[in-house]
Amino acid sequence: VLQHLDFLAARTPVTGLEGTMVALTRPASLQRLVLDLRSTELVSLDGLAEGIGGLKLLCHLSLDLGATQAAGIGKLANNIGTCRDLEHLELILDETEVLSVEELGRSIATLFRLQHLACDFGKTRLAAVEPLAKAIAR
Repeated sequence: VLQHLDFLAARTPVTGLEGTMVALTRPASLQRLVLDLRSTELVSLDGLAEGIGGLKLLCHLSLDLGATQAAGIGKLANNIGTCRDLEHLELILDETEVLSVEELGRSIATLFRLQHLACDFGKTRLAAVEPLAKAIAR
């Protein structure tokens, strides 16, 4: 039974990553998922979001989506919030087009077991980080 998966594809010119993300998040037994998709051709986070939403045993999630043009951070954030056993969350979203982290803040507020949170928003065009800060304060 697969419990830990590290998928490192940074800076590769691979296309069709959306389907790959759905397949990689299919094993319901996953407890640790590390995805390094920095500077890839990923254009949508929908498949990844749906897959993560189905990982009920997930306790460690590390996503590097830096320098991608992927859309759908809101859906991804909402589905991260369904991972009730999540203890470690690392999101690297530097140099992306994320404009709002409101959904992410709401999702983080529901993760009662969260012990480690790391977010990198360097060089993004965020409108405000206040919703995220309020979630962290809870």
